[in-house]
Amino acid sequence: MIRKIITYEIKQRFWHWSTLLFFLMLMFQGIWYTKGNFDFDVNEDVLMNAPSIFYKNLAAGGMLMIIIICIVTGTALYKDIRYKTGQWIYTLPINEKSFYLGRFTSAFIFNVILALGYLVGMLLVPYSGIGEAHRFGPTPIGQLLHGFTFLVIPNLFLLTSIFFFALVFSKKMAVGYLTIFLTVISFLVMQTSSESGGITTILTLADPFGYVATTEVIENLTTVERNTAYLPLSGNLFTNRIIWLSIALFLAILSYFKFSFKWFGNHVNAKKKLLSTNTSHEVMPEKKPILPNLSFTSADFIKKL
Repeated sequence: MIRKIITYEIKQRFWHWSTLLFFLMLMFQGIWYTKGNFDFDVNEDVLMNAPSIFYKNLAAGGMLMIIIICIVTGTALYKDIRYKTGQWIYTLPINEKSFYLGRFTSAFIFNVILALGYLVGMLLVPYSGIGEAHRFGPTPIGQLLHGFTFLVIPNLFLLTSIFFFALVFSKKMAVGYLTIFLTVISFLVMQTSSESGGITTILTLADPFGYVATTEVIENLTTVERNTAYLPLSGNLFTNRIIWLSIALFLAILSYFKFSFKWFGNHVNAKKKLLSTNTSHEVMPEKKPILPNLSFTSADFIKKL
């Protein structure tokens, strides 16, 4: 059952036109963030496609990626409420926990697939025309995959878990967006605090994306190491990854046990139910039907577009 759900969801999303758009946007972000991080470290004799630059890119994630994750992740469960398909899907002989795991896993896998566009963008940096030839070295493919594994994938899992947790407990997309927004605010506070007041242990551990801890490790590397070395996964960086991966797992487990067809399918709040009950016996005045003003001119289509 879980495999069928994952296969169906990935297939439906993969061939949608928005997938290509999101992928291209993340490719652009990979090039754009590389240029920004290089300009910040331009006086350190660091190559534009140095592993240290790419590690900082991967730790930050980027605003475009976070927005895309919100769009993709939120629809995985909420579409059953919005399109009212839950009323008949939830009556079929299907295990609710398998259904939840299938939707969660498919959303996470699809987020990882889209994030590969970020990786491709960084690989294309030497061919993007944003820098002179002497500023580039050999493409650090191993370091890119290394950073993608322990920085991007755990961060994607964290954001997916946060969104599903908020959506399952609140049944409202706005709450899911708000929790992601607060997570990003927390990251920005840790980042700006470290840049203005120096890096501390608290800042490295409280940063949900591990950017501050990554920056701390990079600052202790020599120029040669920044241009060639793998980022050591130790100290505060290792502790940060363990803490936030544990938080992500905890939220995912809570939402797993909370989710049920009876709870999640009943999305009408008590206030609306009470209002409906109180007004059910009232005689409503007869109203004349208002016919919509239908217009199908080219100008109307342009307005809607």
